[in-house]
Amino acid sequence: MAELSDDSIRAAFAATDADKSGFVEDRELPELLRRLLGREPSAHQSKCLVAAFDRNRDGRISLEELLEGWSTAVRVITAESRVSLSRSKPKFKAEQGKEVLGSGPLLSTSQADFGRFGEVPGKRPPVDPARGTMRGTTDDVSRGTVKTTRHPPGYMGFTAASTSGEAHRQSFGAEARDTFAAKTNLLATMGAPLTGYTGHVPAGRSLCKPPGATDIGAADMLVEAYWAARARQREGSGRPAAAAAAAAGSR
Repeated sequence: MAELSDDSIRAAFAATDADKSGFVEDRELPELLRRLLGREPSAHQSKCLVAAFDRNRDGRISLEELLEGWSTAVRVITAESRVSLSRSKPKFKAEQGKEVLGSGPLLSTSQADFGRFGEVPGKRPPVDPARGTMRGTTDDVSRGTVKTTRHPPGYMGFTAASTSGEAHRQSFGAEARDTFAAKTNLLATMGAPLTGYTGHVPAGRSLCKPPGATDIGAADMLVEAYWAARARQREGSGRPAAAAAAAAGSR
């Protein structure tokens, strides 16, 4: 689409304005564009030319509007039809900055977390040598949380209630364990009080179930089991003494 002289534009306008009204109506616009462009205009070009010419939006174009908007229309249509080869380059052809030492190959998140093939995890450089943690893509998310401070509250993994043989076997996952309300008992099966816990600790098992309650929560079940174990322990420790007293009386 090339620039046209004012005389050429006036001649095309006069040839199109058959009724000599001084305006080109909507029905006459396709003929005017064919005379100006020298070919059949596309729908997009017609839309751009009308927007450039018809400034007052009255549905018709005067000669003054045509002369003022022709340069704008040429610039818009030329810019839209221009092909930029630089935008169609594949990524491997992109120009790379010249450096003495490059940044090296990019690692995936799996490689960043678990290391590359053949890499020994124990020899990987840690983020913080004092803490001894390994590099990972989620390390920045874990800062200030229980994951990096090693603080028990909030830990949702399995923690054995004691060091007995059954609890020790369960901690390895070889045996099935009770999954009652798993979202709470994973945290609450600590044998000793949790460090930093400031919540309620009932003084006895009778306080675990409020009057009128039809059921108790998972945390209350754990307290119930604790006091039941204490009761069995007291009963077991009293049996040898009772047996000895009974034996002495029979003599």
